[in-house]
Amino acid sequence: MKRIYGILPLLVILLVSCATTGGTKVTEPVTYSETIEVAGVSQDDLYIRANMWFVDAFNNAESVIQFSDKESGVIKGKYIGGSVVAGIYIYKISTTVTVEVKDGRYRITFDNPQYQHIGDLLSGNYIRPGASGPVETVEMADKIKPEWIALTESLKASVQEDKSSW
Repeated sequence: MKRIYGILPLLVILLVSCATTGGTKVTEPVTYSETIEVAGVSQDDLYIRANMWFVDAFNNAESVIQFSDKESGVIKGKYIGGSVVAGIYIYKISTTVTVEVKDGRYRITFDNPQYQHIGDLLSGNYIRPGASGPVETVEMADKIKPEWIALTESLKASVQEDKSSW
């Protein structure tokens, strides 16, 4: 009987954790965008600085630049972020990152976030990844936006540096 009373709180915690992983569905696409002014810097220079930032920021072998056009000033890639824990489950998040540059300004946009179920807190990472799909809950969107903001700040710092005079 004492065992049942000892196991009962654990089962309640596990059931509540599983029940809260569904979350509130988002009503709009999950995206983040910011436009930054950089006075006196040409489109060509901003393009080069942004491209160098992509190389530094995309340090996971799965993160890749998928499109790059210097004339139009667009660089677009798939970024694989860190792990996100929602309830008892662990997810790997990928997102599309687009940087558009013009004379004196650039815009960075994060959109199309996708999750892949890679493990749980009870058994750790799985040998084979599980289910995947678009991020559709407010809770998961709120967990990935801080990483997007940190990447935006990283790009701001990288673009402000003029590395041409070494």
